[in-house]
Parts: sequence; structure tokens; C-alpha cells
Amino acid sequence: EMETFFIAYRNKELKRCKEIHSKMKDMFLNCQLHYKEIDLIKKITSGAASVIEKNGVYEFHRMTAAQEDVLRPKSDFYQKSLASAGIRFEFKTDASMVRFSGYFEPIFGRKLAFFDIVLNGALIQHEGTFDFGENPEFTITVKLNQKIRNHVVIYFPALAITCIESLEFVEATTVEAVTGKFRMFCYGDSISQGATAYHPSLSYTNLLADRLNAEICNKSVCGGIFDPEFAGQPDVEKPQLITVAYGTNDWKKTTIRELSDNARGFFDNLNRNYPGTPIVAISPVWRKNMDGIQKAGTFQDVLALLNQIYAEYNNITAVNGMKLTPHLSDFFEDGTLHPNDAGFLCYTRNLLKFPVFDKFKTGQ
Repeated sequence: EMETFFIAYRNKELKRCKEIHSKMKDMFLNCQLHYKEIDLIKKITSGAASVIEKNGVYEFHRMTAAQEDVLRPKSDFYQKSLASAGIRFEFKTDASMVRFSGYFEPIFGRKLAFFDIVLNGALIQHEGTFDFGENPEFTITVKLNQKIRNHVVIYFPALAITCIESLEFVEATTVEAVTGKFRMFCYGDSISQGATAYHPSLSYTNLLADRLNAEICNKSVCGGIFDPEFAGQPDVEKPQLITVAYGTNDWKKTTIRELSDNARGFFDNLNRNYPGTPIVAISPVWRKNMDGIQKAGTFQDVLALLNQIYAEYNNITAVNGMKLTPHLSDFFEDGTLHPNDAGFLCYTRNLLKFPVFDKFKTGQ
């Protein structure tokens, strides 16, 4: 191409020179981005404890290897922990287009997976499928405003393992990673994983991270309960804020004594790993089927015990989950327990009213 360019230049074929120059520029940029692809993907990825490349495929792990080992023998928790909840690409670029492709893998029977793409603060694309069973592969193209640096956020699905095979920045001269002001860990069950958010950007954990300008690391697993062993495995990167939201599954899965021991052990281990870190402990939200007696007693027994435990720790702020969502089935995807997009918006709005978040909003 270089030799062809100089021949055209000598012959004063200016139009041909421009065409060759443009092609060479694209070739150079593509080679440059490909050469640095793993570094680039790691830099623009938020919410992952690690990004692993295997035979040209990029895997995103929100749990550490030690945390995954703890979950491995526990029912299907390990598979669920591999889902890409809370993972995102976030960057600024002058590219005219971004294109990425890959495939989904299931974490259980439900095969719903959607991406949200936010451009300069506005949600512009929502792409995916309600069932990727027969066609797990995807290619998504995002057209950008030309001649300016665009701020792009790509939110990954919460209920699927997301594998990226290629990432292309068309006509880019710069790609700059964007990271949050501080790091926040979110522990919880399916509600905190964002399992029933149709738009992944509207899960309460993603909404909270965006409002606080935080990098979220979502440690939640569908069906999860207080697990001291899991909390005992620290991350290398320490959080500046932790949210914890368990209890609704514990009500049915553990006795009241087991719940007491598990919750105290959980918080003891968090405080051992991250001493002095503020913890926001959210009690279970409203559920339509709160009546009756389960393994831990009544639902009110669980709420009372959790409030008692939360009060024992100086760095815990207790949040009454019953005040976060409307007590109406319309705000729940299943009509019973799991918030839908509207329910998550209410959840986040009310959660942010608690003063513990004020200093994080202002960056103090």
C-alpha cells in the first residue's frame, strides 16, 4: 500500500492518494487496537474482578477465584456467579462506530439476555433476546456522533454468561477508559443481581452506581443467603462502600438460629477483610406472600432479628427494605417478589434518601 501511495503521488492522482491514505490509516488503527486488545478491554471493563482471555475469547469474572471455589459445591450458585451482572464497558472515544460480537451461555433454564447502550447520558439502544437458546451469538453495532468524543456505556446482561470475541472501534484515534470515583461491592440475592430488570441499566445496583459515580462489583447470586465463608474471601481491590441485601431466601432456607449465626459471621468476615468500610444493610423488601411460617419462623421474625444484628455493628447503616418498593404487584416482574424496571426505579430513589449516601454523592 505504501508503494502504491507513492506511485499515485508522483502521478498527482490526489483522489487515489486520499483513498489509499484512508485505507492505510484504518489498517494501522485496527492493527494497533488488536495488538493492545486485551489491555484495552481490561481498561474499559468495569465491575469485573478479572478479565480472562482464552483462545481469543474474553471472559468476565465478577468473583475472585477463591470466591468461585466457595460457591462451586453449593447447588448451582457457581454457574450463576459467572453471569455478567454489573459488568460494563465504559469509555470515551472519537470513533464513528463501535462494533462488538460474541455469544451467551446460560446460567439456568431462563435464557434472557439484553445489552443497554447509553450514549452521552441517554439510553439509545436496547438489544438482545428473550431466549438465546437456539442462537446464542450476537453482533451489536453502535453508531456514534462524529467529530466529537462520545461517552459510551455498554451494560451487560445480568442473567447470562457473556463472552466477547471481538471489539472494534471504527475510525478511532483515541479510546479512553472511564472509571468511577470509588469502588462499591454489592452482596445479595436475585434482586441485587438484577435478575428481573428488563433493562440491565435499570437494576438498582447499576442505578445506584451511576448516581454515585461508583465502580460497582456485583457479588450477588440468585437464591443467595448470608454465607460467612463467601464473605471471608477478600478481593485485592478494596471497596469504599458495601451494600448487603439478604434475608428473603434465608426465611425459607435456614432456621432462625442458622440465620443469626450466618449473618453475624458474614458481617464479622466483611469487617475483618475491609475494616471500617461503611456497610449499608438492606432488610428484605415487600413480597406478596409474606404471610405464614417458614423455616426461620414468620417474616416479621426475620426482619426483627436482622435489625437487631445490624445494630450491633458501628459501621452498618440499616435500611428498612419495606419502604423501598411500592406494596403493589404491578411493580414486580412476577407480581410477588422480584421488582421490574419500575420497581427498581422506586427502590433506588428511596434507597438514596438515606444520609449514608450523601458524602458519596458529593464526592467527599
